[in-house]
Amino acid sequence: MSHTNHRFTLDAFRRYEPFLVQYQGVFPKSLEIDPTPFAVETVACRIRDCVRALYANPTWWTGLDRVKFQDIWNQTQTIRDFVANKVILRPKVLAFEGKEVDEITRGKLAKQELVEAQQRGLVIENPSMNVVRAVLVLHDEGHLIAGTTFSMLDEEAQEYLKLQNEAETREFFNVGISLRDDVCIIT
Repeated sequence: MSHTNHRFTLDAFRRYEPFLVQYQGVFPKSLEIDPTPFAVETVACRIRDCVRALYANPTWWTGLDRVKFQDIWNQTQTIRDFVANKVILRPKVLAFEGKEVDEITRGKLAKQELVEAQQRGLVIENPSMNVVRAVLVLHDEGHLIAGTTFSMLDEEAQEYLKLQNEAETREFFNVGISLRDDVCIIT
């Protein structure tokens, strides 16, 4: 980055680096930053600039573990709380089954739910050809374990699946296809 842009200079990096070091130390907890004497928006932007400068200048010494921090930053959102006059760094909050959870908790919940989801399988009505091919690839690669049911297949999809069931035209060898009228079960 050009040193003509003051936002990415070593001095600007050093000004905001302590916040990143502190956040790395408390992650996955949130870190609230008082932006005084600057505006909330300014500090939020300068923190993001600081992260850009960190990776654009790998020779700069820092108290951050660059590899660990990159993983942390990929899971982080910067919140600008104008009412409380704070900048908040925290793990991204996502919806999981109607509840807000951070990414780490979501990952743990998802692992618990994965077995049930794999046992239930998919039911897809009137799939496009792209969806049909995608499901076949996912089954072929072992990513979908339970059966997938297609219903209301159009003629093009029915023909394609018939061809996939014949040895000489087959593209996917780890897939079982059971086709009846406009319904197909993939295993």
